[in-house]
Amino acid sequence: MANAQLLARAKRGILTMKGVARKDLRILPSTYELMRTFRGRWRRKSRDAVNDIQMHPLDEYAEIESTMEMLFFRRILHYELMRDDSLILEYNSNCLSMSELTPSMRATLFNWLIRVQEYYKFPSEALHVATTLVDRFTWRRMTRPEKYQLVGVAAVVLGVKLTTRKPSPSLEDLCYLTENTYSTEEVQYKEEKMLKTFGYNLIYPIPHTFIGFSLIGFEDLPEDVDARVIILLCRYIFDQGLTELSLAQYAASLKCAATMYLIRHLLRLICQCPLGDLTNCPFHSISRWTDKMAGVTGHRETTALKRVAFTYGLMLIEAQFFLNETTPGLMTGCGSSLRAAFKKYSRDNSLRIARHPLVKNFTIADILHLDTT
Repeated sequence: MANAQLLARAKRGILTMKGVARKDLRILPSTYELMRTFRGRWRRKSRDAVNDIQMHPLDEYAEIESTMEMLFFRRILHYELMRDDSLILEYNSNCLSMSELTPSMRATLFNWLIRVQEYYKFPSEALHVATTLVDRFTWRRMTRPEKYQLVGVAAVVLGVKLTTRKPSPSLEDLCYLTENTYSTEEVQYKEEKMLKTFGYNLIYPIPHTFIGFSLIGFEDLPEDVDARVIILLCRYIFDQGLTELSLAQYAASLKCAATMYLIRHLLRLICQCPLGDLTNCPFHSISRWTDKMAGVTGHRETTALKRVAFTYGLMLIEAQFFLNETTPGLMTGCGSSLRAAFKKYSRDNSLRIARHPLVKNFTIADILHLDTT
């Protein structure tokens, strides 16, 4: 489904370009110039050893790509990577301390937002847009601890408006969920304040944005593995990662790439072939990372990629404790804040992906080599 949506988006883009060429569409000269001349020759303004996004000039793909759809697909990918990079430049490592907030307070808020999203059934994308807005606001503005949940409520309202045509939850209902700690007027005022803080520039990529791109690089996926399982695993891991503060410094594209890296590694672990007969095993033939995956994710097999994958792996291991209804330890500093995402993806409408053998049958020893710290 994700690939079909990307292909349709590429075709619409081609029609737009043809319309511009025929002068049938009115478009700003600056926008037309960008569409006409951009070839992917983008360089980061400042060196970042953490989020090392890689893009190659589109001219390099002109001879190997057989369709205009794929070339336009790469234009879309490059644009999303550029937007992703510009967002992470806003990251402020001192955002919580300057507002007298703590990582546990952030984890508690984001865990609550996951439960709100599941209760109202709005898209998970809206949830991630909302959490991104919360982080961006604290990166820029000091926020008193007693108003932190208010920022989350206002972010939910904005996130739903930005991602779905369905009406957002009423302000009265959202305030009720906070035990009427805040009034509807306070939520409206905070929403307006957030809009002005961001200069009404709200749309940035989230990890879900890059799932469709990444699946194109999964050429070695065994035939008996359903792509829906991969997509749901990604979404589950993304939700689990919301409560982990250390992941806030990483770009959305890197989070998606690290999730794919971890899933590829877990697929290799489920093989039960005899040790002497591994040559024909479809799971052992899966490489840890390929040039194709690097090209469609924008990230090579770097230390940062492995570190993020290892962090996600630790969170999945901690969530395994919920399988026996025991209280997890503090392996990643989030504790019980992982419960909301686990319960959400243990339901039938999510194919009970949180209980899938791929994520419940591995141990820390299986991912220890990913730890580069």
